[in-house]
Amino acid sequence: MSDSKIVSTEEMNEILKASKDDKLDLTQLIGSNAYIVDNQSKNFSPKALSNLTDLTWTECRNQYSQFTRRKMLFNLQQNEIANFGEILKDRQDKRIYVVAKLLPHNYYTLIVLDTNFLHQIINILFGGDYNESDVVNDTPGKISLAVAEKLSCLVLDSFVTACREHGDIRYEIVKVVNLPNLITKFKEDQPLYYLNMEVVLGTMIAEINFMVDINFLFDVIPATEEVAPPTTKQHWKESIKSQVVDSFVTLAVTLPNIEVNLKDFLEMTEDALITISDPRAVYIGLNNIKIFRANAGQLNDIRVVEVEREI
Repeated sequence: MSDSKIVSTEEMNEILKASKDDKLDLTQLIGSNAYIVDNQSKNFSPKALSNLTDLTWTECRNQYSQFTRRKMLFNLQQNEIANFGEILKDRQDKRIYVVAKLLPHNYYTLIVLDTNFLHQIINILFGGDYNESDVVNDTPGKISLAVAEKLSCLVLDSFVTACREHGDIRYEIVKVVNLPNLITKFKEDQPLYYLNMEVVLGTMIAEINFMVDINFLFDVIPATEEVAPPTTKQHWKESIKSQVVDSFVTLAVTLPNIEVNLKDFLEMTEDALITISDPRAVYIGLNNIKIFRANAGQLNDIRVVEVEREI
């Protein structure tokens, strides 16, 4: 099999992006594609912003799933333009606020993380599992703040990836705080583009909020978009279908995880025997993420796995 026929994560995201039907017109959310900033009338392409939004939350799902080695679902709950003060005025629960600067434009962004979500992610990273009954400390420690910064970087990496077609965008973390009154980079009436993403991990449901200075969008997203000939869209659809049919992805079929004593593991040799559960029960995964539960078996002389259900 030629490596040239293996679809990368980036290519798959582009395929999903290009094969979508009509994009959401954000004029339905903000009234029009014009907004008054600094006493000047500015505008941007609603469809380009919609593409940027879709790519951001889709890439967030990929980044978080790879980082935690758990399948995480991201759902876009809300995206709108609102003032900074309006977005945070009803936020009474415990949260972590991460401020970052987008370069080279020097505009600021804000990522807001739920402290309970942060606590459960730390449990997972240190080999445990999420437990909704855990008591969460009101004041985050150094480890919590460091992990919060890393989780925010995953969101920023996703946003930068989504902005790739609009130029070379970078970022740097400015501060990580646990009180909104310590955020000094935004004025109460400053307009921001706001994404509210619901995160689902098993039975846990949390949210991640991402905000970016609206002026960044005006500087980066084009005001108009080129109108393609009527046949172009259908041509791309046919081209994408061909790429998907003739390409390959590598699936991993694995036994369930097992726990062993660390001392026994360190003393393990070539002849060691490990007790496992039913060898017919396996998982099918992609990119280190388990996706399906399956049963291993045999069909005539061929070894097969039968998909039982999606995890």
